[in-house]
Amino acid sequence: MSTQHTPGPWAVGSKGGHIETANAWRMSIAICYNKESKADGVSKEEFEANARLIAAAPENYACNKELAKIVRELCTAYGHPLPAASLDRSDAAIAKATGDKT
Repeated sequence: MSTQHTPGPWAVGSKGGHIETANAWRMSIAICYNKESKADGVSKEEFEANARLIAAAPENYACNKELAKIVRELCTAYGHPLPAASLDRSDAAIAKATGDKT
């Protein structure tokens, strides 16, 4: 994939549901909710949990890629069977994050 996401780290901004770059520019990445309203009965706590989950996305993506690579290398090096189901889920999550359709 040629398009890259905004580099992490990301953080939940001071506005609660805003996800921002955690650098001096504090650029908004996403907004999870409007603080003044409740959408479909979703609580402020749930919106804030969504914001935290999104803010962790760059680190989760990088860690997932690294761990999948390490698992493959170790299993191959030591002759262990690959945990196919787990690696399939990992590959699917990575593809979802990158927009890879293959």
